[in-house]
Amino acid sequence: MIIQAISDQLSIDKDQAMDSWEVLRKFGNMSSASLVFVLDNMRRRQLPAHQTWVPALAFGPGLNVEGSLLRRSV
Repeated sequence: MIIQAISDQLSIDKDQAMDSWEVLRKFGNMSSASLVFVLDNMRRRQLPAHQTWVPALAFGPGLNVEGSLLRRSV
């Protein structure tokens, strides 16, 4: 529900949240640790060259929120 709610509020389409959905499907809810797996998926998939910035949000127990804006270096 969190992936869908954040996608709706930030107008992120299904393709942009694909890595989050894939990690959830493969491993289930791993809380904040999911972020590392999502970033690894994105790294292996090699984002398009025009996608320079990537928002990263992680939600932990008790709805603890961690967030950052990451910049692609390659």
